[in-house]
Amino acid sequence: MTLKIQPEFTRTVKGDGTQAAGFIKSDEALQKKWLPASFKLEIAGLDCTRVNKIESLVFKQKVVENPVGELRDYEREPASTEFSNLVVTLAESYADSWYKWFDDFVVKGNNTEDKEKSGTLTYLTPNLQEELCQVTFSNLGIFKLTEEQMASKSEGVRRVKAELYVEQMHFAAKKAIVT
Repeated sequence: MTLKIQPEFTRTVKGDGTQAAGFIKSDEALQKKWLPASFKLEIAGLDCTRVNKIESLVFKQKVVENPVGELRDYEREPASTEFSNLVVTLAESYADSWYKWFDDFVVKGNNTEDKEKSGTLTYLTPNLQEELCQVTFSNLGIFKLTEEQMASKSEGVRRVKAELYVEQMHFAAKKAIVT
């Protein structure tokens, strides 16, 4: 997860010699608190028990400068928001509910707002016992469901990739990630 923050303005001031607070120390024990494979996805009405991969989630909040008034520094205000698609990969043998939703939502055209789904993505500690943080999705709609290509004579698990649009995301930290 990457977080970029842009300040409204900056000023240079002389330091007082004390160490700055808020640095995250590079410690292997802290790094092992968050593993990419330690997650739980839940989407209403879908079998997510065999989801093995979720591609990067991107949330962008555009900022505009408001050059009004006598101030030398322009105020920055939030503008539009953008959310990436939710792209998940799961075992084909557990994708029946996904195929049914795709058929109803895309093929049959029953894609009104009441047919959209909601869900949560919870990141867990490596022992899968404690929640670290959670992303809540609202107004999810499936628009693509494809079978992943397998090498010939391969005996691996057949997988499907589902792509869903997301109209709203909400992030909440459940437990301090850094202690």
